[in-house]
Amino acid sequence: MARHIITNLNQLDSIIGKVIEEEIAKFGEEVKKALQMEVRSIFYGREGYHPNAEETAYYKRTWQLIECITCSPVKVSGNKYSVKIYYDTDKLIPMQGEGGYFPSHMSVVDGRPFQEGLPYTIEYGNPSRIYGWEAFHIVENLRNRLADDKAILQWFVSAFKRRGFNVIEN
Repeated sequence: MARHIITNLNQLDSIIGKVIEEEIAKFGEEVKKALQMEVRSIFYGREGYHPNAEETAYYKRTWQLIECITCSPVKVSGNKYSVKIYYDTDKLIPMQGEGGYFPSHMSVVDGRPFQEGLPYTIEYGNPSRIYGWEAFHIVENLRNRLADDKAILQWFVSAFKRRGFNVIEN
Protein backbone atom coordinates (compact mmCIF):
# COMPACT_ATOMS: atom_id res chain seq x y z
CA MET A 1 0.00 0.00 0.00
CA ALA A 2 1.37 3.39 -1.00
CA ARG A 3 1.95 5.86 1.80
CA HIS A 4 1.70 9.55 1.13
CA ILE A 5 2.77 12.51 3.18
CA ILE A 6 0.24 15.20 2.51
CA THR A 7 1.20 18.77 3.30
CA ASN A 8 -1.72 20.66 1.74
CA LEU A 9 -5.27 20.28 0.44
CA ASN A 10 -4.17 20.31 -3.22
CA GLN A 11 -2.06 17.18 -2.65
CA LEU A 12 -4.96 15.50 -0.85
CA ASP A 13 -7.32 16.45 -3.69
CA SER A 14 -4.88 15.07 -6.26
CA ILE A 15 -4.45 11.74 -4.44
CA ILE A 16 -8.17 11.27 -3.87
CA GLY A 17 -8.91 12.34 -7.45
CA LYS A 18 -6.62 9.63 -8.80
CA VAL A 19 -8.30 7.01 -6.62
CA ILE A 20 -11.74 8.14 -7.77
CA GLU A 21 -10.73 8.12 -11.44
CA GLU A 22 -9.26 4.61 -11.20
CA GLU A 23 -12.24 3.25 -9.31
CA ILE A 24 -14.84 4.86 -11.59
CA ALA A 25 -13.14 3.13 -14.53
CA LYS A 26 -13.23 -0.23 -12.70
CA PHE A 27 -16.85 0.25 -11.64
CA GLY A 28 -17.82 1.15 -15.21
CA GLU A 29 -16.25 -2.06 -16.50
CA GLU A 30 -18.19 -4.06 -13.89
CA VAL A 31 -21.45 -2.38 -14.92
CA LYS A 32 -20.62 -3.15 -18.56
CA LYS A 33 -20.14 -6.83 -17.68
CA ALA A 34 -23.40 -6.81 -15.72
CA LEU A 35 -25.27 -5.34 -18.70
CA GLN A 36 -23.74 -7.93 -21.02
CA MET A 37 -24.90 -10.71 -18.67
CA GLU A 38 -28.38 -9.18 -18.44
CA VAL A 39 -28.74 -8.95 -22.23
CA ARG A 40 -27.55 -12.52 -22.61
CA SER A 41 -29.86 -13.96 -19.97
CA ILE A 42 -32.94 -11.76 -20.45
CA PHE A 43 -33.01 -11.03 -24.19
CA TYR A 44 -31.06 -13.94 -25.64
CA GLY A 45 -32.65 -16.25 -23.06
CA ARG A 46 -36.23 -15.05 -23.50
CA GLU A 47 -39.02 -17.62 -23.68
CA GLY A 48 -38.39 -20.17 -26.39
CA TYR A 49 -34.67 -19.37 -26.70
CA HIS A 50 -31.49 -20.48 -24.97
CA PRO A 51 -29.01 -17.74 -24.01
CA ASN A 52 -26.01 -19.75 -25.26
CA ALA A 53 -27.48 -21.05 -28.53
CA GLU A 54 -25.47 -20.17 -31.64
CA GLU A 55 -28.65 -20.03 -33.69
CA THR A 56 -32.40 -20.03 -33.26
CA ALA A 57 -35.17 -21.12 -35.58
CA TYR A 58 -35.11 -17.60 -37.06
CA TYR A 59 -31.54 -16.32 -37.14
CA LYS A 60 -27.88 -17.07 -36.49
CA ARG A 61 -26.45 -15.19 -33.54
CA THR A 62 -23.51 -12.89 -34.17
CA TRP A 63 -23.05 -12.01 -30.45
CA GLN A 64 -22.38 -8.47 -31.65
CA LEU A 65 -25.16 -7.09 -29.45
CA ILE A 66 -23.29 -8.22 -26.34
CA GLU A 67 -19.88 -7.33 -27.75
CA CYS A 68 -20.96 -3.80 -28.71
CA ILE A 69 -21.70 -2.84 -25.09
CA THR A 70 -18.95 -0.35 -24.31
CA CYS A 71 -17.60 1.57 -21.33
CA SER A 72 -16.22 4.99 -22.20
CA PRO A 73 -12.99 6.32 -20.74
CA VAL A 74 -13.41 8.31 -17.53
CA LYS A 75 -14.49 11.89 -18.13
CA VAL A 76 -13.32 14.40 -15.54
CA SER A 77 -15.01 17.78 -15.36
CA GLY A 78 -13.97 19.77 -12.32
CA ASN A 79 -14.71 17.51 -9.37
CA LYS A 80 -17.14 15.30 -11.33
CA TYR A 81 -16.06 11.93 -12.70
CA SER A 82 -18.16 9.84 -15.06
CA VAL A 83 -18.17 6.94 -17.47
CA LYS A 84 -20.83 6.07 -19.98
CA ILE A 85 -21.91 2.48 -20.60
CA TYR A 86 -23.63 2.28 -23.97
CA TYR A 87 -24.37 0.20 -27.04
CA ASP A 88 -21.82 1.16 -29.69
CA THR A 89 -24.11 0.41 -32.62
CA ASP A 90 -21.26 0.97 -35.10
CA LYS A 91 -20.09 -2.49 -33.99
CA LEU A 92 -23.39 -4.08 -35.11
CA ILE A 93 -22.80 -5.16 -38.71
CA PRO A 94 -25.96 -5.61 -40.83
CA MET A 95 -25.91 -8.95 -42.70
CA GLN A 96 -28.34 -10.68 -45.01
CA GLY A 97 -29.84 -13.88 -43.68
CA GLU A 98 -28.98 -17.07 -45.51
CA GLY A 99 -30.66 -20.44 -45.66
CA GLY A 100 -34.07 -19.15 -44.57
CA TYR A 101 -32.77 -17.17 -41.58
CA PHE A 102 -33.77 -13.59 -40.84
CA PRO A 103 -31.08 -10.97 -41.50
CA SER A 104 -28.93 -9.69 -38.65
CA HIS A 105 -29.35 -6.05 -37.62
CA MET A 106 -31.54 -5.35 -40.65
CA SER A 107 -35.26 -4.89 -41.20
CA VAL A 108 -36.97 -8.17 -42.10
CA VAL A 109 -39.46 -6.14 -44.15
CA ASP A 110 -37.32 -3.99 -46.42
CA GLY A 111 -33.70 -4.95 -45.62
CA ARG A 112 -32.69 -1.53 -44.32
CA PRO A 113 -29.95 -1.48 -41.66
CA PHE A 114 -31.48 -1.46 -38.20
CA GLN A 115 -28.48 -1.54 -35.89
CA GLU A 116 -29.12 1.92 -34.39
CA GLY A 117 -32.70 1.00 -33.45
CA LEU A 118 -32.01 -2.47 -32.07
CA PRO A 119 -31.04 -1.51 -28.49
CA TYR A 120 -34.05 0.83 -28.33
CA THR A 121 -36.52 -1.82 -29.46
CA ILE A 122 -35.08 -4.34 -27.00
CA GLU A 123 -35.46 -1.88 -24.16
CA TYR A 124 -38.88 -0.47 -25.12
CA GLY A 125 -40.43 -3.24 -27.24
CA ASN A 126 -41.01 -4.11 -30.86
CA PRO A 127 -44.67 -4.05 -31.97
CA SER A 128 -43.97 -5.87 -35.26
CA ARG A 129 -46.52 -8.49 -36.28
CA ILE A 130 -43.72 -10.45 -37.96
CA TYR A 131 -41.16 -10.67 -35.16
CA GLY A 132 -42.29 -8.57 -32.21
CA TRP A 133 -41.69 -8.62 -28.49
CA GLU A 134 -42.65 -6.78 -25.35
CA ALA A 135 -40.29 -4.26 -23.74
CA PHE A 136 -37.49 -5.87 -21.73
CA HIS A 137 -36.37 -2.75 -19.79
CA ILE A 138 -32.93 -4.33 -19.29
CA VAL A 139 -31.01 -1.06 -18.87
CA GLU A 140 -33.71 0.54 -16.72
CA ASN A 141 -33.98 -2.45 -14.39
CA LEU A 142 -30.19 -2.77 -14.01
CA ARG A 143 -29.87 0.96 -13.30
CA ASN A 144 -32.63 0.74 -10.68
CA ARG A 145 -31.04 -2.28 -8.98
CA LEU A 146 -27.65 -0.57 -8.86
CA ALA A 147 -29.26 2.54 -7.34
CA ASP A 148 -31.36 0.55 -4.85
CA ASP A 149 -28.31 -1.45 -3.77
CA LYS A 150 -26.24 1.75 -3.47
CA ALA A 151 -23.66 -0.11 -5.54
CA ILE A 152 -21.45 2.90 -6.31
CA LEU A 153 -21.32 3.94 -2.66
CA GLN A 154 -20.46 0.40 -1.55
CA TRP A 155 -17.81 0.19 -4.29
CA PHE A 156 -16.09 3.36 -3.07
CA VAL A 157 -16.30 2.48 0.63
CA SER A 158 -14.55 -0.79 -0.18
CA ALA A 159 -12.02 0.86 -2.51
CA PHE A 160 -10.98 3.51 0.01
CA LYS A 161 -10.74 0.94 2.81
CA ARG A 162 -8.49 -1.23 0.62
CA ARG A 163 -6.24 1.78 0.13
CA GLY A 164 -5.92 2.39 3.85
CA PHE A 165 -8.43 5.19 4.33
CA ASN A 166 -10.62 5.20 7.40
CA VAL A 167 -14.19 5.34 6.13
CA ILE A 168 -16.97 6.39 8.45
CA GLU A 169 -20.23 4.73 7.46
CA ASN A 170 -23.64 5.78 8.68
